[in-house]
Amino acid sequence: MKIRLYFKLFQTILLFGAGLAIVGVAFPSINLLSTASAARIRREALKKQWLRWFSAIANLQIKLEGSLPEAPAVIISNHISWLDIVVLGHHVPGYFVGKNDI
Repeated sequence: MKIRLYFKLFQTILLFGAGLAIVGVAFPSINLLSTASAARIRREALKKQWLRWFSAIANLQIKLEGSLPEAPAVIISNHISWLDIVVLGHHVPGYFVGKNDI
């Protein structure tokens, strides 16, 4: 049982290390080497891949019900958990803004 716990801990550390590398190295490199529209597509693909890894490590099973907006939209969520960002990030391309005084 402890081996599984240590393995999950190791995976989590690797996941967050990869996240830091993506944000600190990959995103700036993509921005420098690509046009704005191509950079956005590549950043979104990297973000979604990282979220897939996160979901696999955390053993999340995400089920989408309903349809997503087709036109540009603002999605406001009064979330109750940090997992909301992972779930929304899987299905909605975009950026997350946090505001603690709402």
